[in-house]
Amino acid sequence: MVTLAGTQNDLKSLVAALIKLEYNALEAYDETVKRLEYPDFSRQVAEFREDHYQHLDALKNIGDPLGADVEGPGPKSILTEGKIKIADMIGDDKAILTAMKTNEYETVMAYENALRKDFLTMELRAVCEKGLSDERRHRDWMDRAAKEGQRAA
Repeated sequence: MVTLAGTQNDLKSLVAALIKLEYNALEAYDETVKRLEYPDFSRQVAEFREDHYQHLDALKNIGDPLGADVEGPGPKSILTEGKIKIADMIGDDKAILTAMKTNEYETVMAYENALRKDFLTMELRAVCEKGLSDERRHRDWMDRAAKEGQRAA
């Protein structure tokens, strides 16, 4: 799936898209945490979910004064959550983490796209850099965990 988040051409729209992206990510994380069977995986994913809460808070602090008041996930959350639910129905923790990893690729791409914008404030740039760093870490762990199973925990 390709994300449009991070491709917006004005500050307000960009921040709103990133806020919606984080809400969508949180929905997917909630589904993942409750569906993983291996406790160490569940704990690690729950820790990653906390990063998303931090990203969301930081983005909302920037977006609120701009009027970028997004109050929940968008329709895309059906897709991000749906991947997790389907993976759970047809597979195991590896399948769930593989599905979740594809969501992480999208958040990485969104933050990379955003960081290419020349109109970012210093504050938003810092939030996007932190988000990108966290998302790469999440994606890499999920990739490893999906491949190695319980040894990756």
